[in-house]
Amino acid sequence: MNRSSGWESAKAGLRGVVDSAPFDLGDYTPAVVNAIIDASHGKSFQTAFDRCFKAEKAQNRYDAAVHPHARVLGKAVGTGAQIAVPGFALATATRAPRMAVATRLLASEAGKLAGVGAGVGVATQGVGDVLRGKRGSLGEYAGSAIGGAAGVAAALAGKPHYVGAVSGGISAGVQDLLDQGVRSQQDLVRLAGRVRSGAVDGNVALLPGLGVMRGIDRLAPKKKGKIGEMLARQRTRLRGESVEQGPPRQYLRGGGYTVPDHRVRTAAGIGIVEAKFGASHAKKGLSRAQTRARTQYGDLYRVDHFLPRDFMAGASVPVGSILHQFRQGNRSDRPVKKGK
Repeated sequence: MNRSSGWESAKAGLRGVVDSAPFDLGDYTPAVVNAIIDASHGKSFQTAFDRCFKAEKAQNRYDAAVHPHARVLGKAVGTGAQIAVPGFALATATRAPRMAVATRLLASEAGKLAGVGAGVGVATQGVGDVLRGKRGSLGEYAGSAIGGAAGVAAALAGKPHYVGAVSGGISAGVQDLLDQGVRSQQDLVRLAGRVRSGAVDGNVALLPGLGVMRGIDRLAPKKKGKIGEMLARQRTRLRGESVEQGPPRQYLRGGGYTVPDHRVRTAAGIGIVEAKFGASHAKKGLSRAQTRARTQYGDLYRVDHFLPRDFMAGASVPVGSILHQFRQGNRSDRPVKKGK
């Protein structure tokens, strides 16, 4: 490779980094800027934009044909940076631990939550179809369902800051795999590109997700307590159990009492639930009376500890699912489906 071709490959790689931006902003932004400059000189903005945008797409196709490895590497670097850098920056904010005594999720709860994520993915695909005025394929709906479930899995794994990227990337990849198939190396490259673009687009869900988390975290302690109680009741229903009525106090052996947030009927008997919300409870722990109640009731004493990051994850699943769909309608180089 001579110096000239090496420099051209380097430039193609840098353009690949720029083109890794979400929603094709790497193409739209320079086209808009150049169109504004031309419009300031009396030319038609729309005509200038169309010309510049076509030139950007033509450059992309040229780079993909002449410098394929450099372009793929550049887009991979850009994608990794867009996902990893915000993830590292938010890792501390989302690392707040749960209480050591918090009751762990049952496998059935995790499965049901994944089902909810799949349902959210299907719903967002339907919303996207309505907004675009088109009917999605079975592959697109299946991909959205799997992507939504994968986003929930990322949240349950303690990675709420990656929920949007996981949801968008998995959705786009499965949709492309089911609708287009993989028969050649070129198809594999296309599939990897769809996963990459879906992950980058879905990763933008960090912004509204972070806003929701910050807003919840600023609430007054009393409001946080009410949210915790509401979520605990929803968890009881998710577990297939029922909320039971009872006296406000639960008296303990040896004197004293605790005030449970609600009672629950389980297969093993009537249990009591203590709901906590907020990161501070990990250090505070249970009160003396609550600790005694937990010792006396054992598995019938459930501690639910919710954190603001749970809302970030919950918001990122639908947002990440729907954001990657913008590219479905915006990509001018999207391949035509089989049979169309």
